[in-house]
Amino acid sequence: MGFSAMSEAHHHGPGHHEHAVTPPFHDTPDPWHRHSPAEKPQRAHGEATSFKQVLGIGLGSFLIVTITVYIVYGYYTWYTTDILNQQEGFGNGLELPAKTVKEAAFADLAGYGWVKDQDNYSGYVQMPIQRGMEKVVAEYSVKK
Repeated sequence: MGFSAMSEAHHHGPGHHEHAVTPPFHDTPDPWHRHSPAEKPQRAHGEATSFKQVLGIGLGSFLIVTITVYIVYGYYTWYTTDILNQQEGFGNGLELPAKTVKEAAFADLAGYGWVKDQDNYSGYVQMPIQRGMEKVVAEYSVKK
């Protein structure tokens, strides 16, 4: 029996096909799913959610996360600043002598004086740094 003979045996005429039975994919409906035409259908549990409730929970969660991040950031900033201050010596009384030494060094850069070599004067004179820079520029700008 060839292909054409086989197709003719299963063909019952134009537009006709054999009916197939599809097995059920779900269990048979229980009484909760069945209702008479006079009854109103029951709502599914997922459809009973209130928009206001979802919005309130969402905004509340966002607020809690935002406040938590803010608190953690504030603590981290305070903690790292405190650690850095301890490492640099701030807050233990050493910053005042350091400030005095720094101010004295800047005052030395702004005035004239004798340059010391160890404990003796070296014979060199110190001049203000601005005047020294001007002299260096003038010396190097002269063409030789």
